[in-house]
Amino acid sequence: MSGGDACFEAPKVSCRCEGSLPDEVRTLDVEKVLQVDALLVSSRHMFRMAYSLHEKSGLVSLPIDPARILEFDRDEARPERVSCERVFLRGDVRRGEAARLVTEALDYTVSEFGEGARSGAVVVFDLPEHALPEEAFPPCMQAMLAGLGDGRKRALFAMTNLLRGAGWSGEQIEARLREWNAKNKEPLREVDLKSHLRYHGGRKAAVPPPGCKSFYQDLGVCRPDALCAHIRNPLAYVKRKAGSGKKPRKKA
Repeated sequence: MSGGDACFEAPKVSCRCEGSLPDEVRTLDVEKVLQVDALLVSSRHMFRMAYSLHEKSGLVSLPIDPARILEFDRDEARPERVSCERVFLRGDVRRGEAARLVTEALDYTVSEFGEGARSGAVVVFDLPEHALPEEAFPPCMQAMLAGLGDGRKRALFAMTNLLRGAGWSGEQIEARLREWNAKNKEPLREVDLKSHLRYHGGRKAAVPPPGCKSFYQDLGVCRPDALCAHIRNPLAYVKRKAGSGKKPRKKA
């Protein structure tokens, strides 16, 4: 039985409609459709690494033969029943390839002028001498810092880059992010927060947060004011409103 057939009840009913419809049509089993995991089609869903463990259920993220999807049983994902025999990734990969991909994804930014990593230019921001006040932050950052229910990890990177670009010290950033995490509907785990802070603490260059505005629209925090129409990056908003800092320069 195919996945499409599984969503229909076996009995067929007569159709008395006029027109070119067949004499009999299958009725849709709505209950089976509602069983689909909505997270799989969420634009903010993050896929897990194959054979990694889910932190809450303890089950394995198990690669499945597409032909056996409808036969899959949850107990098959218990660690004691899993063997890493199924080849999930192709064999012609280079060592460190995934690490570089993740690093480049995290470091990709859009500058105030709408250009970024795709142009081959490195955007360098002059850090202000003193930490710029939170009152100068754009509405999107204000909304994120008030606490979130979803999209916390992505927001964490954006906020960290903004705080660092606004001249905040490592100690100030950590204190503010811990305060933010306590306001979240479901706080991030301590190990995740520590790992994030350690990663950013080891970086030398300050990187601006993602440019406006699809990133923030997707998180549901894009609430532009009059100044937003004149900037392309939240960090540019802060510097312009606070009246501090120079425009970013580019290195070839």
